Amino acid sequence: VALKYHGFAGEYEYDVLVAEHYGDTVLGLGGVGNIGGAVWRSDIVFTDATDETRVDLVANINYSWMWNDKNVSGSAEYSRNGDDRNYLAGSLMIEMSPLWTITPTVIANLDDPSALFQFLTQYSLGDELVFLGSLNIPTGGNGTEFGGPESGIPGRYLSFDLGIFAQLAWYF
Repeated sequence: VALKYHGFAGEYEYDVLVAEHYGDTVLGLGGVGNIGGAVWRSDIVFTDATDETRVDLVANINYSWMWNDKNVSGSAEYSRNGDDRNYLAGSLMIEMSPLWTITPTVIANLDDPSALFQFLTQYSLGDELVFLGSLNIPTGGNGTEFGGPESGIPGRYLSFDLGIFAQLAWYF
């Protein structure tokens, strides 16, 4: 059961959510607005469960601009989930041409520390054909989320390494 209200306060928008989910009480608050031409958003959710109280938070900012005659969109985001993990992420979408974009992204776990770097490219080869590719580079030591989480076997860790992905999509 949930009740949600979406409201306006001048140039800003906000949401209020009150819910009950499988016996847990949930309260959510969110907002969106402008800061110097950028768009910011944030949400916070409080969950009162029978065995714990969780607080989840996410806040991000997006901004677009021209750089060397190229369209660029940048974003930065902080999130904290109820398991007490803190993340910081950032990305740029660079339009190399109207048919080709490059998007470098980093996602960092602020608690262990480890990170995932991803370089994504998308190229439209025609009206019905698109190439998508990425290079994924995890960093961090044994026992970290992106470097090698624990396997459940003492002294053994899962291993991550460089990853490459390629897709050719044909739409018909």
